[in-house]
Amino acid sequence: MEGKQYELAASLAEKYCDFEILIQLCELSHNTDRIEKYLHQFSDKGFANLLYTWYMKEGKRGKLLALPISQQRELGRFLQKEDIKSLSWLHNIQTNNFSKAHTTLLELGKMEQGSLAKKKVL
Repeated sequence: MEGKQYELAASLAEKYCDFEILIQLCELSHNTDRIEKYLHQFSDKGFANLLYTWYMKEGKRGKLLALPISQQRELGRFLQKEDIKSLSWLHNIQTNNFSKAHTTLLELGKMEQGSLAKKKVL
């Protein structure tokens, strides 16, 4: 990657299932089609979960929520983790699951301890 030999790096990363490198390459080249390809190609090897975690770690929550429709069910399960549950209601609205969004917001509101204003908004 440092030598900007991206295709060679991608080939090696695919061969050795180095998902972190594949994600970085896709981000550098802004190649969402390749991300989709890897989501299908490595679906049984945990690529999606690593991608979701990477987006969260990098602060790219918008990209996380903008993933293809085919990933919505798996993304929904990922967003149910306690530490990132605050995004799951947005995902529920995006997938037209309004009652689940309602329930999630209600739970988040009940759990909020730090700010009365935030509690009211939730």
